[in-house]
Amino acid sequence: MSKNGDDSDNNLVYACNRCNQFKSDFFPNPASSTPELRILHPLLDEVKLHFREDDYGLLHGLSVTGLFHIRKLRLNRPQLVEYRRIKQEEQLWHERVHRLERMLGNVNLSVEELRELLERLNKDIGNR
Repeated sequence: MSKNGDDSDNNLVYACNRCNQFKSDFFPNPASSTPELRILHPLLDEVKLHFREDDYGLLHGLSVTGLFHIRKLRLNRPQLVEYRRIKQEEQLWHERVHRLERMLGNVNLSVEELRELLERLNKDIGNR
């Protein structure tokens, strides 16, 4: 909390110690001519409108507010970029495993269908 902010649930946002240190006691000045220079609230702001993550884990500002947010909290520090890159890689592996499991299910189904077809052919041959 800063600048007489209250401690209600909707005013509190969990942040790592480093981000909290970088935020420090920053509070946007409501009378400022640049209201976009503020920290985004992840529950109140649609952050995907303000920044995006690339394939390497770097965040890129899509708005003045997004760029300010990234810079103020130093969200492209090496540890966070590496963490996001690893999370992306884990997600890709998870998707690949899921896709392979579906393919295996289809192969197993095909094998079962072939067995049934073979049994019917053997019965047909035996009935002749």
